[in-house]
Amino acid sequence: MLGKCIGNIAASSQTVIGWTDEEEFEFTHKLDIGAGFLAIFGPYVKAYREWCELAGTLKSYPIGESVEVALRHTLVHDEP
Repeated sequence: MLGKCIGNIAASSQTVIGWTDEEEFEFTHKLDIGAGFLAIFGPYVKAYREWCELAGTLKSYPIGESVEVALRHTLVHDEP
């Protein structure tokens, strides 16, 4: 995969969403036992809120997209 260095990271979210095998098992196990919404999705809601707050502090996005478009790509896990 080719990439382009565009600068340094100025800020990042404190919450990390990962999908190790253990995390995926824990997530699907919670779904199987019918855990409540926050038990299953709480960390994701927290991360998405942080991402939205962080995006709200930006005036522009380094690769030329608008901040809103870059945030949308992040939230729905797609590419431009």
